[in-house]
Amino acid sequence: MSWTTPAEVLEFTGSTVNQSELNQAYHIIVLFTGATTDAEANLKPKDLLRLKMAEAYQAAWMLRRVDFYGQRDVDHQIQDELQYDKGDEDMHVLAPLAKNALRRLSWMKTRNLEPLTADQALILRGKLYPETWGLLQQISHDDEDLFGGFRAWRPL
Repeated sequence: MSWTTPAEVLEFTGSTVNQSELNQAYHIIVLFTGATTDAEANLKPKDLLRLKMAEAYQAAWMLRRVDFYGQRDVDHQIQDELQYDKGDEDMHVLAPLAKNALRRLSWMKTRNLEPLTADQALILRGKLYPETWGLLQQISHDDEDLFGGFRAWRPL
């Protein structure tokens, strides 16, 4: 159970790994993505390639890590006038090239949502903002429940 084969890891990274080492890398990639091989049929080809590459880079990187499963997770350490600051919270468990591949998965990208304007919020959700009081004056309505019982401000 893995995204790649040992031959693909050799092609991508130049490192020789066995299936057991690939399985270990697979489970770490699953932790970071939530995607298992059960979803392979539903994935976009680009996403499948990125998962393969992430697993390959992770497996090759783990081979070169001494005591991968026993490392301490520290953010800041000072010893004999030498300082160490961890740059990334996942740097001890996720290979840098694997992280880059995972960041480019279609479901991992950040999305920007355009917030509603005050006018749209009034019309779509009935939310009143100071900017919409003028709009309320222009809307003729007899039903007080239309905007939660609020009426436009009118001078006395």
